[in-house]
Amino acid sequence: MLQLINANMFRIYKKKSMRYYLLFISFGFIGIHLFMKTQYNDPDLYLMSTQALLGFSTLFIGTYLFSLIYNDDINSKTDLVSIGLGHKRMTLILSRFVSALLMVLVVVNLMLLHVLILPRILGYELSHSVCFLLVQQVLLEGLKILVYITLASIVSYWFQSNILATITYFVFTSGIVTSIIQLLTNFSAFNNIYVKVSPYLLSSLFNKIYLAFLS
Repeated sequence: MLQLINANMFRIYKKKSMRYYLLFISFGFIGIHLFMKTQYNDPDLYLMSTQALLGFSTLFIGTYLFSLIYNDDINSKTDLVSIGLGHKRMTLILSRFVSALLMVLVVVNLMLLHVLILPRILGYELSHSVCFLLVQQVLLEGLKILVYITLASIVSYWFQSNILATITYFVFTSGIVTSIIQLLTNFSAFNNIYVKVSPYLLSSLFNKIYLAFLS
């Protein structure tokens, strides 16, 4: 399995598009805060804007990571070739999951560098509690990306379809499922079911993790 993980990571590392995309996200994040620094110069506004931008990371960064890790192999039928060479399907799935975990860790560390070092460069004095709050949100967004990628990968493996898998990831990260469920709670019959299963929904679990961080 280590050989498969190394092969996945080497393939990802060799893709110039990944470096360009991460640079684009980085320059966009820095550029927005430089603009706000020149216009408002308010550390509280830095906190609010950073939290808002981090909220989009599951969509813009997570979607790209998913396509980077899974879609290329589906298109090139790499898994079928690996199975033909004697690799077990479960080994392929685990190696891809570990690759996703490693990439999420890389992204999380890059996000932490941006949200913690940039305010010092801009001259903002953030308190330890504010820095801790930003670290918590970065870790939570990283966890969301990993969970959504894992769920979407099930669709990718089951249907061997990049489009369906990407749509599945988008549905989870956009909150469409949560909105539909909340809409259905207007019906009393469904509301009774919702009360029973709501503690086990992803949104509820993520909220519990976030509250655990705060405590």
